[in-house]
Amino acid sequence: MNEIAQRDKGAALPKGIVKQFLKGLYYPLDAMLMLFREKLWRLALIPIVVNLFLMGLILAAILFWLGPYLNQLDVFLNTLNLGPYLSWFAGFLSSLMWLISAVISFLLSGVFVYLIGQAVASPFLDLLGERVEKIVLGVDEVPVGLRAMGRSVVMACSDLFWSIFVWVILHIPLLLIALLPLIGAPIWSTGSFVVSAFIVAVDFAGLPMARRLVPFRKRFFILWRLRWLSLGLGTALFVLLFIPGLNLLALPVAAIAGSLCYCDGRKAGLIAV
Repeated sequence: MNEIAQRDKGAALPKGIVKQFLKGLYYPLDAMLMLFREKLWRLALIPIVVNLFLMGLILAAILFWLGPYLNQLDVFLNTLNLGPYLSWFAGFLSSLMWLISAVISFLLSGVFVYLIGQAVASPFLDLLGERVEKIVLGVDEVPVGLRAMGRSVVMACSDLFWSIFVWVILHIPLLLIALLPLIGAPIWSTGSFVVSAFIVAVDFAGLPMARRLVPFRKRFFILWRLRWLSLGLGTALFVLLFIPGLNLLALPVAAIAGSLCYCDGRKAGLIAV
């Protein structure tokens, strides 16, 4: 047995849909533990700063755009003669609209951090992924230069395009199903979540393969063979992206979690690139 085969050989992945899904679901937790146990937080600092900057910028832009409309609503409510018993309702409705706007802003910021932050922080996410591979598989890290960093950004931008393209294509039949009475909406919402979770998993579990210049299409089908593991990972990361505060850690945690998933696939002999 050659050196690579010996290095990659390891315990098989758990059998069964539920066990594989649960293992994938726990990858982000394992990633958080590894982040501090292996002192990877130093490498994670720049992606976190990128997250923080992008989130602040996006929140400010959204609230700046919504602010005038909410102020107009306040003025309109104050002009209504609701009487002493209903005057509290105007204040309640105004506060409720500001709260809903803040929640929507946080959700949208999570989407933009995922879409834009991944491309901007891609060189540093690659460094994290390489360090995880060295710890788990013993793979030597490749010295990082400007050329490699530029290639990471270009690859990340290309992946962003293909992720959105595949997401849209897979949603076309779901939209047709959504037109069915009664059963259409539940099928559409479930299918949309599954597609989105799997695309997120491909984006992050595919990072080590992207560094090896494996095309997006090939990465997609490789991870489809590990679909239940990937869906567990994607589900956890999808939720993580939309939890205020925790989503600041989303990019480095997702990069580490995706690399752990890749390493397990390598050790199980299901990923050969």
